[in-house]
Order: sequence, then structure tokens, then C-alpha cells
Amino acid sequence: MEKHCSLVLDEMTIGPGEEYIPQLDKVVGKSTWLATKMQGYILVGLNTYYKIPVAYFLVNQPTAKEQEALTVQVIKDVEGCGCGFKIEGLVTDNLAVYANMFKRMNGGTLHHVIRHPVQQYNEEEISSIPLVYRPLFLSFDYSPVQNNPALPYPKNVRNQLLERKLEIKGKPITGQLVVRLFEEKTGELLTPVRNWTPKHVMPNSIEKQKVKVAMDLFRPSVTTAIQISLKKHLRYRLPDKMPYYILDERLHFLEWDFNPKLHEWHREVDDIVKRMPDGTKEEEDAIKEAKKKFLTHETYEALTFTTSSTVACIRHLLQKLGFKYVLTRRFSSDPVKQLFGAIRQMMVSNFKGDATAVSQAFEKILRTEIAYNSIYGNTTLSRESEKEYELIRNSEKCKIKMTKALTLLPESNFIMLNEIYKAPVRPKTSSQSCTVAFLAGYVVRVLTEQEFCEDCIARLQGVKCTDPLMQLIYHLGKTYQQLV
Repeated sequence: MEKHCSLVLDEMTIGPGEEYIPQLDKVVGKSTWLATKMQGYILVGLNTYYKIPVAYFLVNQPTAKEQEALTVQVIKDVEGCGCGFKIEGLVTDNLAVYANMFKRMNGGTLHHVIRHPVQQYNEEEISSIPLVYRPLFLSFDYSPVQNNPALPYPKNVRNQLLERKLEIKGKPITGQLVVRLFEEKTGELLTPVRNWTPKHVMPNSIEKQKVKVAMDLFRPSVTTAIQISLKKHLRYRLPDKMPYYILDERLHFLEWDFNPKLHEWHREVDDIVKRMPDGTKEEEDAIKEAKKKFLTHETYEALTFTTSSTVACIRHLLQKLGFKYVLTRRFSSDPVKQLFGAIRQMMVSNFKGDATAVSQAFEKILRTEIAYNSIYGNTTLSRESEKEYELIRNSEKCKIKMTKALTLLPESNFIMLNEIYKAPVRPKTSSQSCTVAFLAGYVVRVLTEQEFCEDCIARLQGVKCTDPLMQLIYHLGKTYQQLV
């Protein structure tokens, strides 16, 4: 049985060092080149749930040629082991050495689909079927803390959104709206975004590297709150996290809307820069400022490259290989980051262990088949979801049935209740109305949990609504009663 999978490559920094072993009376690690990084390869199943560490190498600034040789050898060894593994994609970080490796694997040009290195053709086959070959999909990691393939590289996009003066056809694209939202709502009893801290909108150099913090900037509650603040009642499209069963509108958006608009934006800024003179220092400074109206070249290249690769790979898996569904989180490098987190924990949380400690930790994981990474990492853990599920299930079992309130009240009180029941005037659509609606939802939730009175709950619950205000109330706390 063929097991289709993706090969994920990443690296972690280690400390170059030497160690004297008294029992052997020798120095271990004495070499001309001491390893400064460990590269790990993990096999991630696309149609089965497994993550298998397959190889690791201790390296010191490898070239693109050396990196290509290591990667191709790993692919050949994995597919030639006799277990039925078929590697359909290769995922790496957006580093210069990996980009050059992708170019070398495709004859000098960077393309998201190449001929599989395991496939061998003779001259007759190449001349007869030049367009028929087994594909290998290349992709940069898009760091999906949440399953959102339309948002690759959240750190780079977030940082450039806050730091650069981006423009599209003369209209500014800025992150200052988020900063203003944070400043206006700081200190209020009810804020539109939960767990909103200065590190989200004013990150320092260390916080800029945290993926989870960057992803918080693009949460639905943030975008909905901005829409409310700007009073733009537009149809809000929530991020769809469903698996890809068919080639639906999400892929159409990525292929025909996202990439073309990004190319158009790039051409617009590039034409402006080309028309500007560059004779004096002032003119060169003006060119630098004009370039800040667009993303950096590395981010632009990675966005278009990863988006094209994701769309092509999903289409290939669904149409050619007959997959029932495709999970895009299988295309990320989260598994190898979890492996590195487990290795660091085995080194007593040493962020930069030496080659000996890293090798011993990796071998221990291979032998015990246990990799337990930190709960405070960027990647999500299934064990925490299971604990949360158990708590919710136990709380459901502990419900206390209550007597209906209407059966305990005298008939004389019904007249007053009928007056209260009259529907008041609907409040204006503003963020100030959220507090009342939010507390009302909490009351409904308490009544529902305690099974207090079905008639009361039916009267308090609102109708379905999709306007931005109701979306804001909903995203303030999904643990409360859903009013929309």
C-alpha cells in the first residue's frame, strides 16, 4: 500500500564545542569544522496520521549543492526502504540556501513543481512523453498556528504591516488601525479583543519572532472590531478551516485573486521605482522610501511561491491520487519544530546544546518513539485538547435539573412579566452596545446550563444575525451563549 507523505526539513542551532571523556582519554568534537546546526527531516503523512523522524545531520553552513545532495539522498532512501512511502512534497523554511537548493533541483530556476528526483527516464521516454512526469511539489513553510493557508508568513506580514508604509494604487495599507484600536480600548471594562497586550501591536525584536503572537493580529475578532470602529458594515468572511474536499472557491481565490493582485501591486511599485532618478543621495533615499510601499522581495517571493505550490498540490492529491480530502496543515513544518522542542526539553531546556546532547536526545526519541514538547510552544498539542474535552464532558454530567420559575410565581406577577416582555427599541449598532449584549448572552448561557426555564430562555435568545456587531459579540468569547 502506498503511503503518500510530505518531507519536512528544518534546522536548529547548536553550540559548537569539544568534550573530554576521561574513560577514553580523548577529546570528542575536535575537528576542523565544528557543527553549528542540526538539520532534521520528518515524514508527515498526507492520508494517514503519522510523523516519523527519518534523518538528521550535524552541519556547519552547508552550501546549496551540499544541501541538495543530502535532501535527494534522504528522499531516495525513504522511498527505497520498502515501506511504500511516496513523497509528494518537500517543505522548508524561506532561507537563501533552501531557495538556491530548489533552483538547483529544477535546473537553475525557482518553480513550485519539479520532476521527482527518484524518477528515472531514458532518452526515448523523454522524447516520447516530455510533459508526463511524476511531480514533486516544493513549498516554503507558512507557519500555520491556525489552519489558514491563505495567510503564509504571519510574522513577516505582521512586522511589515506595522513598520512599512505600504500603498496600493495610492491608498495606504497600514497596521495603525490595530494600534489605535488597542489604545482606545485600553482600560475599558469590556474590550473587543480578548488577551490584547502591547506585544501584539508594539512588539520588540524578540516578540517579532513569535508566530503565535503574530497570528493573533489576524484573528476574526480583531478584523471584526476594526470594521465596527470604521462603521463599515461589510459582509465579513470568516476564515474557513474545513478540509479541501473539492476544488472550491478558496482555491479559486488563492489562484485567481490573491496571486494576481499581489503581482499587480508589485508591478505598480516597481514601475514607480524605475521612473525615479537615482543620481544623488537624496534621490537614493527617496527610492528606498518608495520601495517600502511594497513587501520585501523575500516575502513577496515566498508568498507567491507557497500559494502556487499549495493550490497545485491540493489539485494533484484530489484529482490525480484520489484523496477524499486534504488537510493543508500537513504542508507546514510544525512537526519538525515539535521535534526540536522535544530535543531541547531532553537537554534540560537548554536552547543551544552541543552536538553530543542533540544526538543523544534524537536517538532517545527514535528508540522510545516519544516526543513530548513544551506546552508553551507555538504549535498546538493534542493532549491539551483532550484534557479540555474531558473537563467539558464532566461539566455536562454535573448539571442540576431545576424547577421552572413560572410554576413558582403567583398569577398576579404575570401581568408585570407581560409588561417586561415587550421588546425594547433595538440599540444602535456600536461598540458601546456590546457590553449589554455580551452580559445578556452570559445570562442565557447560565440559564441553559442549569436548565432553569425553557420559556425564559426562548424569550431571551435572539434571532440569527450576520452583521459585524453580532460577529464582534460572538468572537468576544466563544464560551458564552452564541447569539448569532
